[in-house]
Amino acid sequence: IEPPVPGLLDERTRREAKARLAAAVAHASRANAAIERAQVARDAATREAKRAQTLFEREAITAAERDQAADTEQLALRDLAAAQTERASAVAEADAIRAQLGEASPQDKQRIVTVTAPISGRVLRVVRDSGGPVATGAPLVELGDTQSLEVVVDVLSSDAARIHPGMPVAIEAWGGDKNLSGTVAEIEPSAFTRISALGVEEQRVKVIVGLSEPPPTLGDGFRVEARIFTWQGTNVLTIPTSAVFRDHGRWAVYAVEGGKARLRRIELGHRGRLDVEVVSGITAGEAVVLHPSDRIRDGVKLTRYAHETP
Repeated sequence: IEPPVPGLLDERTRREAKARLAAAVAHASRANAAIERAQVARDAATREAKRAQTLFEREAITAAERDQAADTEQLALRDLAAAQTERASAVAEADAIRAQLGEASPQDKQRIVTVTAPISGRVLRVVRDSGGPVATGAPLVELGDTQSLEVVVDVLSSDAARIHPGMPVAIEAWGGDKNLSGTVAEIEPSAFTRISALGVEEQRVKVIVGLSEPPPTLGDGFRVEARIFTWQGTNVLTIPTSAVFRDHGRWAVYAVEGGKARLRRIELGHRGRLDVEVVSGITAGEAVVLHPSDRIRDGVKLTRYAHETP
């Protein structure tokens, strides 16, 4: 990053700046002369103080005379410091006016700021392609370590309440031949509102998932589908979610018995996206009606059905 180019000045402002620059240079010259005089006075006062100390030790002068010589030396040192401060002020004022006029010193022209990458990784995105003035803190490029990818999953707040760090996650539909494995690393404590495809407001929470072995072809901003396993079991009786409905405040299904639909009230356990666990009310091997419409009633004869539960 190079220093910015000074803005354009009109003729009147430029003349005023040049006049102030000439005054600052003259001020610096007077300060240099004052420094030279102060240095001569300091050297003379230092010699006189040493001579007075020697004479006092020989009892040739009084203590008051020795102290007077020492005070004169201190005043000379302070006069020299004041003159040096005056010169520094004049030089700074002249440099400021030169910068306003665009007359930077050779040191300023070589003052180029080198931007060092804060991490090792790859350039994910170039925010600023072409040269131009940039504000302090403005992003230039985005860097990232593609070997430490995390997946951000938006879930409903009601589902997020059942998710805990450490739960296994399967990453699907990312473009590879097999699913990727990961674990829940963090559940953000704050939810946000999102409008669904049906126009319904939903409260969603971001769940951060860490990948076990990120593939080299997966990068920043890629779309994936995540399946979070909140519970796992063996020998679990399940039926499709599309077969379950509410009947007088209870869950129910239509089981197929002898070619007819029979209403069965069931008790559900854990629920998944496509299947639900059946605790009681139906046994393994029985067939159920998928997507039952309002034409299905208890005892209605069925001509055919397309799915059997295992």
